[in-house]
Amino acid sequence: MCSPQIILDKIVEKIVDTVIQSVVCHIRFVYCYKGNLEKLDAEKKNLEEQQQKVNDEVDRYKTLGEDIEANVSNWQIEADKMIREVEEFVSHKTNKECMQCFKFSCPDYISRYKLSKEAKRKIGDMKNLTQKGKFDKVSRPKPPPPELLLSSSAELVSMDYMSFDSRESVFNRIMDALKDLNACKIGVHGPGGVGKTKGKS
Repeated sequence: MCSPQIILDKIVEKIVDTVIQSVVCHIRFVYCYKGNLEKLDAEKKNLEEQQQKVNDEVDRYKTLGEDIEANVSNWQIEADKMIREVEEFVSHKTNKECMQCFKFSCPDYISRYKLSKEAKRKIGDMKNLTQKGKFDKVSRPKPPPPELLLSSSAELVSMDYMSFDSRESVFNRIMDALKDLNACKIGVHGPGGVGKTKGKS
């Protein structure tokens, strides 16, 4: 059975270890601030590369007439905001790190600590945002226009269309083809004067 003194020693040892680790961690922010700023710049470039990929994909699918997914558009806004924030932060950093400690020429360690700690946080934020930008898909086909959502030829009576039982199956096949988002071309054939041109219009 452990004596009270041994238990107390272990508790004190644990507390001391925790305090030392915390102090070392904070000191590391001061002396590794340049390294953290370099990592911040590298992570910013990674985010910019991913942003360019997403923007290119979005432009391509917009050209094809597709709707861009909402989460993709939101990511683009968030990426723009993050990059601007980092650029402003880095620009501000160049003034801060030149600050001197009171009237002496020693470095301002407090500013270095704050800048390094903030850079570390932003590195993590940008890594997460870059990862979120790896979308499986960025767009979806536009829904068919309302005029293609008719369920049967009977609904076209008010549109100068005369419905006959013999036309019903053909009409339904045409409407199904028009609703097929994967179809690039649809052909309608028949003898002259049956209304192919009017039907297309």
